[in-house]
Amino acid sequence: MSVLSPVTAVVSAAAPMLWGLLAGGERLGAGSAAGLVVALVAIVLVALLPGERITRPTAPALSMAVGSGLAIGAFLILLDQTGEGSGIAPLVLNRVVNAVLTGGLATVLVVRAVRSRRGAQSAVRASGALPLPLRSAWLLAITCGVVDATANLLLLWALRAGGDLVVVAALTAMYPAGTVLLAAALLRERIAPVQGIGLVLALAAGILLAVG
Repeated sequence: MSVLSPVTAVVSAAAPMLWGLLAGGERLGAGSAAGLVVALVAIVLVALLPGERITRPTAPALSMAVGSGLAIGAFLILLDQTGEGSGIAPLVLNRVVNAVLTGGLATVLVVRAVRSRRGAQSAVRASGALPLPLRSAWLLAITCGVVDATANLLLLWALRAGGDLVVVAALTAMYPAGTVLLAAALLRERIAPVQGIGLVLALAAGILLAVG
């Protein structure tokens, strides 16, 4: 896991960055180019999971990590291709597709559970005791949905406001930095030294991309 997480993060940034440079014809100054390099290094360091033993990933696991990164990158590329006249329709359709796919998967799991005589609830019920009361779990899930939708709106706004896909992709891929900082502030988790270096580099990359 300590290897796969940075792989996904880097690929999710590199794919739209390459698309913007090669297919989109975007041009960057020296400062922005340096910022991209620093950003990629920062992404790897911040995404590393401290305490995890580094092992050689299997081919299927590595393939899925790369595929996940490519899918995230493709989402950014496609979102960048939408016109301003479409409004938030791309995000709405994205949610509709998510709901259809998730609902279809849940239906398949329920049917399989019923056929195996395990009961329909066994397919959608969490195994073991929930760490939170059911009401709190629902509120937390709704909050996560609101935060996720807000993040996508801000991403669309950044692209529509004239932001280069290369720069937006690099900054977006540094989201693990926010996770690390929130975990330290809210959960009192310790920031590992390697992640601290990554946070400093992420700040430096952001400055270089902003002024470059």
